[in-house]
Amino acid sequence: MEVLYENLEDIFGIFNSDFQFLFDSIRDNGVYNLMGFSFLAITFFVFAGFYFLYKNPYAKFFPDWVLALVISGVLSAIVTFSIARGGLAEYLLDNDPEVVDFANKMVWFYTMMNLGLTVIFGFLISFVLRLKSKVQPHLPF
Repeated sequence: MEVLYENLEDIFGIFNSDFQFLFDSIRDNGVYNLMGFSFLAITFFVFAGFYFLYKNPYAKFFPDWVLALVISGVLSAIVTFSIARGGLAEYLLDNDPEVVDFANKMVWFYTMMNLGLTVIFGFLISFVLRLKSKVQPHLPF
């Protein structure tokens, strides 16, 4: 997961070599792995619940499938926000306002990035789960 997040930091331009110690702290504390596992697990369990436990044979793309996507996105954003703030807690209380501002920016960046990754993974996992579902196979994805 570290490689994924480090590449996305470069792509979206959040990486700043002046604050290398923040990125090192996140990597060394395993925050990248926690954030990655959280968005994968939350999305998988929400969509598995939708495709296998939600017993509505007349479920539609909108609002049912979209609601599952929104629920997984909101849960993932909340958990990611908590994980990122925990990983950067010592820097959010720093005396240097530039460090605090950049750490807050990183927390929101990771939250929004995981929200986007959750939407993409939710869309992709729907193709797989739809094939095995006995209740929701009629949905487009």
